[in-house]
Amino acid sequence: MSVRMLLRAAMRAVCVVAVLLAAQGCTYLGNRGRDAAQMFDVGLTFTKTPQFGIYANCPLVTPVGYSKVDGTYVGLGGGKMGTMEHRQNNKGFLLWGREENSWSGGLTDEPTTETKTDAGLVGIGQGLAKGGQTYKPACIHYLHVGWVGATGNIHYYEIMDFAAGWAGLDPSGDDRGGFESTMLASADARPESDAAAQPPPPRPKPRRAGKAAEHRFPIELLVP
Repeated sequence: MSVRMLLRAAMRAVCVVAVLLAAQGCTYLGNRGRDAAQMFDVGLTFTKTPQFGIYANCPLVTPVGYSKVDGTYVGLGGGKMGTMEHRQNNKGFLLWGREENSWSGGLTDEPTTETKTDAGLVGIGQGLAKGGQTYKPACIHYLHVGWVGATGNIHYYEIMDFAAGWAGLDPSGDDRGGFESTMLASADARPESDAAAQPPPPRPKPRRAGKAAEHRFPIELLVP
């Protein structure tokens, strides 16, 4: 994929994300906006001190290079937009690699996005053996030289998640306030609200004594 095609795809993603994030009041469209924001990482990195990073993992399982950057990120990254604190710690040797990246801040109140995953055939195999592998297919590019750098990532799995979301599916399991959870919450709250709406039961009337009891005389008065 050429740089021009990557930039075109990134600009389209930014437009989609901007429109969908503007509809945060609607849970469904808000979820689609978050899914769209996770499809691409496109932005610039800035550091106060000279730092270096050149790392790529594309196609999929061929990590190569090294990237150690701690600075500011401007653009679309980590599922968020805006100016963010950003850290990179990536290394790859073709068959094995390790990727650790984080984004915090941005225009929305989304929490910090932090990814830690093994890469490469050997790395993915080791992660599966440990039972904690979280690698998702992606095409990764990090470049930073001196005080300025650029990032261009495509997350294929998140693209699939975005497309499936329009049909009500959630392969990544990251949607908020889904239909099922909303219905369950309403069902749980209904008995309590119904009970509060019902009037209190009427008080029982005091029992009145019978006529025999009303005209009863003490026995002592009948004895001479």
